Amino acid sequence: MARRVPGDGAPESRPPQPFGNGVIFAGLVWSLVAVAAASMYLLGGQGARLVGLAVLVLFASAAIGAIAGFLFGVPKSVPYVPREGVAPPPYIPNSNLEQVSDWLTKIIIGVGLVEIRQVAAILRKIATRLGDAFDNSSGTSDTTNTSAAFALTLILGGLLISFVLTYMWVRTRLFQVLAEFGRPPT
Repeated sequence: MARRVPGDGAPESRPPQPFGNGVIFAGLVWSLVAVAAASMYLLGGQGARLVGLAVLVLFASAAIGAIAGFLFGVPKSVPYVPREGVAPPPYIPNSNLEQVSDWLTKIIIGVGLVEIRQVAAILRKIATRLGDAFDNSSGTSDTTNTSAAFALTLILGGLLISFVLTYMWVRTRLFQVLAEFGRPPT
């Protein structure tokens, strides 16, 4: 039997991986870290409150980025075209999620482009208020506004990183799962 060389074009054979287990595990870890951060913020001392608040801000912005990454990354299914002499598939994939994804993506981009100045002002306001919360949690007074910059970095970093990772996951792994379940049984 010939040995497979990576990149030679031959399909790689690997055992099927359960799709749901990884998603459930990631959700559990995400939830446990969020509960720990909330507990640190509510029950901890000054340092623990600061870390708890930072993690909660990061998680909240990452959740928004993940939702956007999912909406932008939903793959399109190929429409079914009946052919002569070929049995129809057992089912045809539902395209409601694709339609909602397209609709929301267009709305988000349209509103974002029209209201770009207001988005920047809202981000600045949120960062300033979170910066004040970081100052109150640490027990210091920030005259240089570095706490607001820290908050803005957490927000934008969480949004962008989770957007990219979720988008890539949806375009690769979710696409593989949908393609596998869309094949007719052999």
